[in-house]
Amino acid sequence: MPNSRPRVLIIDDEPAILAVYPEVLGVDYQVVVASSGQQALDLIATEPDFDVILCDYMMPDLDGRALYEHLRTHASPLLERLMFCSGGLVSERARKFVASISNPLLEKPIPLDTLCDAIDQVVKRTNPNR
Repeated sequence: MPNSRPRVLIIDDEPAILAVYPEVLGVDYQVVVASSGQQALDLIATEPDFDVILCDYMMPDLDGRALYEHLRTHASPLLERLMFCSGGLVSERARKFVASISNPLLEKPIPLDTLCDAIDQVVKRTNPNR
């Protein structure tokens, strides 16, 4: 029988987050982590069946906007599963972009119940049979 827990991809360049999220979310979700936007795209190319993608917006190699644009062009069904998180959008460009799309933005630090609620909302909206 396949695993019935929703599959969540966490993309963040902070090692502490990548260490903690699988630990705290692993009971309810199948958690896969990527430490960069490029690593996430490589994972998505080979294993695109994620129920939710939580992406840190501000990353050095490939930021949230670039990831969004790549998904829009190459894996558009995943766009509705994408959520962003950030410790603060510092540029006007980033703020305008996030305001122009419907994907949620969670402010870091994210309380665990807020994160779980956001994940569950995406799962219910995109895969109601899950």
